[in-house]
Amino acid sequence: MNTIAKNLFSAFRQLDQLEVKEAYIVAIPEIGIGKAIMNRVMKAANYQVIDV
Repeated sequence: MNTIAKNLFSAFRQLDQLEVKEAYIVAIPEIGIGKAIMNRVMKAANYQVIDV
């Protein structure tokens, strides 16, 4: 999960530069650093979630 955290902002910047309108991300357990990662993902997604 540390790798995810390190690369998260870079990935979001790349998506912005490519003008990507939608991205699908598999949720990770909100335990430890996973809670911080999912918090940032949710904010970036404007709290829009699709359950499958």
